[in-house]
Amino acid sequence: STPLFDLVEDSARATLLAACTGVCDQENLGSVVRNCLALGAGGLLLDTQCADPYSRRVMRVSAGAALRLPIVETGELARDLAWLKHERDFRLVATVLDRDATPLEHATVHQRSLLVFGNEGYGVEDSMLQICDDRVTLPMQNEVDSLNVGVASGIFLHHYDRGRTAARESL
Repeated sequence: STPLFDLVEDSARATLLAACTGVCDQENLGSVVRNCLALGAGGLLLDTQCADPYSRRVMRVSAGAALRLPIVETGELARDLAWLKHERDFRLVATVLDRDATPLEHATVHQRSLLVFGNEGYGVEDSMLQICDDRVTLPMQNEVDSLNVGVASGIFLHHYDRGRTAARESL
């Protein structure tokens, strides 16, 4: 596990981060880990309710990405997110199922963003939602209510990574 301060010490590397709260399915967590590494996240924060990121199943699904992606395991995720927000200027983005949330295609991408992914059954818990700056959703069609967190994380990470790249290129 990587210490949180080490994760953000190099501000050029850690401009897109992800966090998971309560992602307990090993295959889902393995997918999120692999997506983070493939789609530009500088690291992943996990609360104590998440599956073990170094379990055999997570390692297999992530194709070994858990050994290359900096991962912070924390018993104080809310506190750590608040620290990143206030001390390191990260914009915290809760990924939610909510018709009142900002659709992903209209979400503003900031240079320092942290995406929060929630539990497979109940999503991002209220205490985490209170800390976040934005609530962003993937609009669904054809009466589908949600996507698997592994699939959704790939879509969100791709959008935010591309947005950061476009912002850098326009400077």
